[in-house]
Amino acid sequence: MFKAALDRLDYRVYVAVSALLACGLVFCLFTPRLVAWKGLGIPTANHTPEVNRAGAVLKQIGDPFGPIEETSNRVIRWRLLFPLLARLTHMPTLVFLALPHLGCLVLVGLLVHVFHREAGDRISAVLASALLATTSWFFVSTGWLTYADSWYLLGLLVVSFVPSRAALLIACMLAPWVDERFILSLPLALLARAAWLRGRGEWDARRVLRDGLVCVGVVAPYVLFRLSLLLFGTDAGSRAHLEKHFATAVPAWTVAQGVWHGLRMAWVTVLAFVLLPEHPRRRLAGAVHLAAVIVTAAVPLVIAGDISRCMSGLLPAAAMGAISLLRWAKTGPVRLVFPALLALNVVLPASNVVASFTIPIQGIVAELRSFRELPLNLDPKFHNDQGVLLAQRGDAANAYRAFDVALRLDPDFANAWYNRALLEESEAKAADAARDFAQALEVCPPDWPFRKEAENRLARQTRLLEKK
Repeated sequence: MFKAALDRLDYRVYVAVSALLACGLVFCLFTPRLVAWKGLGIPTANHTPEVNRAGAVLKQIGDPFGPIEETSNRVIRWRLLFPLLARLTHMPTLVFLALPHLGCLVLVGLLVHVFHREAGDRISAVLASALLATTSWFFVSTGWLTYADSWYLLGLLVVSFVPSRAALLIACMLAPWVDERFILSLPLALLARAAWLRGRGEWDARRVLRDGLVCVGVVAPYVLFRLSLLLFGTDAGSRAHLEKHFATAVPAWTVAQGVWHGLRMAWVTVLAFVLLPEHPRRRLAGAVHLAAVIVTAAVPLVIAGDISRCMSGLLPAAAMGAISLLRWAKTGPVRLVFPALLALNVVLPASNVVASFTIPIQGIVAELRSFRELPLNLDPKFHNDQGVLLAQRGDAANAYRAFDVALRLDPDFANAWYNRALLEESEAKAADAARDFAQALEVCPPDWPFRKEAENRLARQTRLLEKK
């Protein structure tokens, strides 16, 4: 029934619906820590990767070429495509934050189209696309605000599987300014393109050479620009990032875990890229593919600490391996490969592994539970209580900060308005106290126990103001 419904759909509708279904399924099964997004702009939450970079990127929109203070975020210095676009178009913040999610939909839609074109089977194309979406690039793009991995990987897939040379030109021109990791995986993408063309019977050495020269010619100025800044000491941000990373020793077990969690069962498709090369000299081609995979995986690990995320650069190899499996699995029990791999990736635990910590990825039910049981750094009641304690100790400056955080987390928290007003009243700030008492009364529930006291104090502050 489901297959018949898919077959009846207009092709473009099929691709769009399939991308939505695949992304929706993966998002529900591997829900990012949405609760952490409440910490955007909250100092006590800025250490979490879900929001840490977003603050710096949002500042970058206001001043694209300005300094980046946080050492961990200086690596974004030249990732200017989307900040400049947002600045020029006056893009709303929520739309800007949603760009990586839109990139996920477009990327999965392209995968569905490519896999269907190769296999001719709509269900297999959806399953293969969903399998590659249950990997690190999707988890990071949907969970870590302003991490645009989906877009630079989209550029790599365009290089790998889109025939148009104009598309190659645009991808190579724009993607490095989304994330320089595009450059590190570009050779692998060109290798996947060559294998793809050979498998389609469209191999032409001159065409492949021209495509490669187009890519190299377009990205060469960017590479020379970045290298010159690094070598002559004018790119202090990248230098500081590299020095910090090189000074950090990462246990081998952590690296192994991160490598596994980068793709999990989708490593089978990378293995297919190595073992099922589309080339008459299979052993030689397999050795070349293996070397390209190892180098593409290893180089990011040398210069970055987000281990599982580093494996996302292998997506062109994984996609080409999936195509090889689809071609090989048109008949017989091998057709069960993608349902089995997807089922295993759904069942097996997933995590974002960074050199210094690991973040398990759970489903939507666990995430909804976390909204009911907020972590302390995102709990307005905790910050309100801290503010009260600090005020009692005479630390007014930090008490104000605590109340401010509580109110940013919950603008309708009457107790925080009331307690901040009490502090302002004690410091003879009549206008501020009156404003906050009034705000507490406006947002408080009908049975709020401090209603009468707040009304009396508001009246007292109002009389003081009238006497001035």
